[in-house]
This record gives sequence, structure tokens and C-alpha cells, in this order.
Amino acid sequence: MNEIQPFFVIGNPRSGTTLLRLMLNQHTEIVVPPESGFSVWLADRFAGADFASGAVRAGFVDEVFRARKFETWGLDPSELRDFLDQQSPRSYRDAVLAVYLFYALKNGRHPRLIGDKNNFYIKYLDQIESLFERPRYVFIVRDGRDVACSYKALRALDSASAYSPRLSSDAREIAREWAANNAAVIARLERSPERSLLLKYEDLIVQPEAEMRRACAFFETAYQPEMLTYYQRNDEPRDFLAWKEKVVQPPDPANQGMYKTLLTPDEIAAFEQTARETLVYFGYL
Repeated sequence: MNEIQPFFVIGNPRSGTTLLRLMLNQHTEIVVPPESGFSVWLADRFAGADFASGAVRAGFVDEVFRARKFETWGLDPSELRDFLDQQSPRSYRDAVLAVYLFYALKNGRHPRLIGDKNNFYIKYLDQIESLFERPRYVFIVRDGRDVACSYKALRALDSASAYSPRLSSDAREIAREWAANNAAVIARLERSPERSLLLKYEDLIVQPEAEMRRACAFFETAYQPEMLTYYQRNDEPRDFLAWKEKVVQPPDPANQGMYKTLLTPDEIAAFEQTARETLVYFGYL
């Protein structure tokens, strides 16, 4: 467990984080489980706890299994308790990594790198930095005007899932959120450039092999072609596919510039006026 290197896949909602997770997860040395934010949610309670205590480990496992979306991992609580007892984590970081590792082993994987993908982590970058002792980050950014199209389409989706995202359909409000979230990304990129990789969604769908080669170079591992056939071995939880249906298909270069026909001129103007500085920073204007 001490040899596992953690990293985080982070981006604004509807920016391609799931696509990126699935691609990375196909690499034999990399595991990125489906999203569940327990590593941040449980930090206040367990970050300073004594994990030498069996009662603390058991309590931690109980809370992990209560965490939102964790049931999609398909694990058994008694087996995870036994695994933590065997691993003897010394800290909260070690305990969280043990959960990731247990997931990997139960799926027949023996990774060197384990990632945690979640959009809401974009608001907790300083906490993650503190908890995980200089982890690596893979950030993904998408043209905010196309993000606005995706937000609006999601609002029109009739999904009964409790996990279906609740997002705004107002262009100016979306622009404010997109700019604020990506300001946090920019700050971390500038603060920790040696541990951060920035990918663009547009590049990922147009030249996926080149972008995955960049990611593999960042992780100091060899590129594997299977990363591009993620859609053939898709492990995204079925309950999430109602709003992530595109991840069961190959990357589609047509999924860029949609705002030109899907947003009104007034919506485009409102977005560009609100988020101009961030659009310029990432080369979208």
C-alpha cells in the first residue's frame, strides 16, 4: 500500500471527467474507481483519528459504506474491515488508499497508481493537498459555452435517479460557476506545476491517443492502446449512464462548438461577458 501513488481527476461538471476516468482506468498500472466523495466527506471525523485502533478502523469502514454512491463499488463491508486490519493503516491517508486498493484487488487489478475522480473536489483542492501529502492532479477543462449546452440538456433530461445532477440552465449563472471553478484549477496549476497535468476536452476527443500519451508521460508509465477502447469495457455504474450515455461510445469530435447552434446569441454574449477572462486564459476566446 505504501507504494501506491494517489492522484485526483478534477474538472468542472460536464467537462469530460468521466471520459478521462474511463480512459485512465484501462491502463494496467492505473485504477480510477467510480466516483464517491468519501475521502473528503469523512476527513473532518477521521483525519486525526488513531487508526491503530480496531474500533476506529471499523467505524471508518461503516461510514465509508454510508457514503453517497459508494454502493456502486460492489464491495462487502466485512471483507473491507478485514483488509484494513491486515494493512494496518497508520493515517487517514493510508486508510483511504486501502479502500481504493481493496477495490482494485477485488476487480483483479494490481495498480501502481490510484486515482479519485470527482467534480466537487474542485472546491476542496487545499484540503486534498493537505490530506494526501502532495498528490498529483489531472485537470480537464472544456469550453464553458459547450458546458452550458450540457447543463441545459441535463435540465431537460427526465431522470428518476437520486444521483442525477441538479444544474443551472441560466447562461450567466453557469458562466460564473465555470469561471470560479476553473480559477481554482488555475491556482493549483500555478502553485504545483510539477504535480499537475492539464488536458482539454476538445483535444481528448479529437486526438485521444496523443492526450493519453501525454498522461502516461506525466505518470512515467508506458502508453497502452487499450486506453482508447474504454467504451468496450465500460465500468461506469448503470445508474449514472442516463446522463453519461456518450461514454459507451468512442470519442466524438463533433462534441465541440455545439454552443454555436444550441445557445442563443444573447446566451453566448452573457456567457462571454461573464467569463471572458477565463475563456481567454484557456484559449477559447
